[in-house]
Amino acid sequence: MEQADIVIVGAGIVGATLAWNLRDSGLDVIIVDRAEPGGATTNSTFAWMNASSKVRRGYGPDYVRLSVDGWCDAYELALEIPGDWMHVTGNLEVVAADQAAALEGDVRRLVGQGYLTQYLDPERLAARYPELVVDEGSAAAWYPDEGWIDGPALVTDIARRLEGGNVSFRTGDVVGFDQDGGSARVTSVRLASGERIRTGQVVVTAGVWTADIAALAGVTVPMAARADASVPGIVARATAPADGLRHQIMGGGDDFVVRPHRPGEIMLTGEGHGLELTADTSPEEALRGAEALLTVAAKTVPALRDCDVTSATVCLRALPADGVSITGADADVPNLYVAVTHSGISLAPTLGKFIAAELLSGRPEEALEPFRLARFR
Repeated sequence: MEQADIVIVGAGIVGATLAWNLRDSGLDVIIVDRAEPGGATTNSTFAWMNASSKVRRGYGPDYVRLSVDGWCDAYELALEIPGDWMHVTGNLEVVAADQAAALEGDVRRLVGQGYLTQYLDPERLAARYPELVVDEGSAAAWYPDEGWIDGPALVTDIARRLEGGNVSFRTGDVVGFDQDGGSARVTSVRLASGERIRTGQVVVTAGVWTADIAALAGVTVPMAARADASVPGIVARATAPADGLRHQIMGGGDDFVVRPHRPGEIMLTGEGHGLELTADTSPEEALRGAEALLTVAAKTVPALRDCDVTSATVCLRALPADGVSITGADADVPNLYVAVTHSGISLAPTLGKFIAAELLSGRPEEALEPFRLARFR
């Protein structure tokens, strides 16, 4: 039977950054995933790196603070792992006149937390962005340090850098756990191949499948059902405008978000725009929804009128039941730790750092206390 000190189930951006922070621990770490590293949830996300959305959507100060930490730690991680995975494009959020005052207040809150942002009143917005078409009285916020993270590229780079060290990656389906009859502690991880990995600690970072994996050990992780309307969303790629796209632009709340992507491409996300999205939405339906999304975005960003959708994916958000990240162990199975969030791209650099510190020291990190699984008991 293979052995590891820690088994991480899920080789997405959260699992990979955790492994990165365990690289000098002297512990043997195995990451198991049914897909290639970075090939599941991390591969189908819009990948927006930010903390501003947590303020705009009314999250509490603890979650805003964690998101600001994540944004800062992403910059630190870029110094440790230089490469073509972090793209600081900036983000312009445009709102209608009736939301301008609320946006200005949110900008003040972010500035108070050291977050670089600027409020653009209607006159400044019109002067700085004459190429946009907005309703009278529209205002905006400019977030120069936001951008996007190429999650699959980062995870692949981490896996390459860790090769030959104390961390190894395995492809396989986790189908169960062996547990101690008295304490319910996990003693080994069972794979579909019939193999077992003996371990003293399991961390589940399996994105939308986190609840399913944890349930194999009798642990309940409250998450929105995959059939819930809030879970699926469209992520589409399109050809870039002739002159490119300067930075990310958000319009009408969640109407659309568009940003630069890889060379010659842009990426869009937003609501279904008439399409009822489900986990089973066909590729043809997703493409129609993406084309409708591009049409909506082009009303504000006329440069998009000559762009063409090249692909569309229905992604599934890893959404905890109360919308807030979950970290920590269940009291009944103390060596099974879960980490799940719908903000994986933004929070992974911080979660990887804090979770590694908890596992190595055995002491709780204060920054993670508001997000414990125990809050659902």
